[in-house]
Amino acid sequence: MSENTDQDGAWIFVSHSSKDVKKVREVRDLLEREGHKPLLFYLKCLDQRDARLPQLIKDEIEARTWFVLCESDNARSSFWVQEEMKIVKSMEDKSKYYVTIDLAGDWEAQRDKLTLLSKRATVFISYAHSDRAIAELIFRNLVRQDYRVFFD
Repeated sequence: MSENTDQDGAWIFVSHSSKDVKKVREVRDLLEREGHKPLLFYLKCLDQRDARLPQLIKDEIEARTWFVLCESDNARSSFWVQEEMKIVKSMEDKSKYYVTIDLAGDWEAQRDKLTLLSKRATVFISYAHSDRAIAELIFRNLVRQDYRVFFD
């Protein structure tokens, strides 16, 4: 298999206020240490009144599987962070998964939630050599669904 499975971490959408960047970096660092690829972005290119913004946010969220919702006073006062959270929480698709963490809360408790998300987004495939073709098919399908996949 040509894919480097050790580098195929899940893309994890991190909803947060840009005013919480220092604490959000801790979230990012933990997820990266777990082998994932956290998505942190600030839509600087769009004006808040830009009519494209709501659809852009909705489309990006719908394209993702894994989410971390960062609660804070800043997040609660941000219209767009609240919109992101509302969209994520309203998804009925059971293949989508999110955790909510409190940036002002106990870091160990928040870290435990992030670790559980990381484990849920990680799959280990063990198979008989004669089943390699089907194992590769399963691998490709899981990677398309944004799982981090390890092969035996």
